[in-house]
This record gives sequence, structure tokens and C-alpha cells, in this order.
Amino acid sequence: NGHAAWLAWPWKLHRVGADAYELYNLEADPTEAADRVGDPALAPRVAAMKDALLAWQASCMRSLNGADYATSGRRQ
Repeated sequence: NGHAAWLAWPWKLHRVGADAYELYNLEADPTEAADRVGDPALAPRVAAMKDALLAWQASCMRSLNGADYATSGRRQ
């Protein structure tokens, strides 16, 4: 639920809380001064980037818990 970020150049999505997001165009706004997450035209981009961020985080949790690694034949 903490801070996380996903980069799909030139876009950067920040998750700043459990359900709060910010979106920046780093090419046009390298100082991240203009949050674009509320722009209706960018809603599909925001949704796709949220999905990618959440999928990556889920993958990290699977790896952390050993679910991405085969256990048969492994030496302990």
C-alpha cells in the first residue's frame, strides 16, 4: 500500500497510497509538476499502467514466497 512507481516512457505512474495515483509525462514535464491522472483522455493509459504495476508487484510476491521456483529435485 506504500509508494510505488511504474515507468513506460515518457509516462511515469506513481502509486502514493492504497488507491491514490499520479501520472506524469517526463518528456514534457521532467520535474513532475503537472499530475495528469485526472485527464479523461489518459484514462486507458492510467488503467494499463496500474495493471502492469500490480502484475509486477504480484510477480515479486510470488518470487519472494518461492512460487516462481521449482522445488522438485532441489537440494536443501
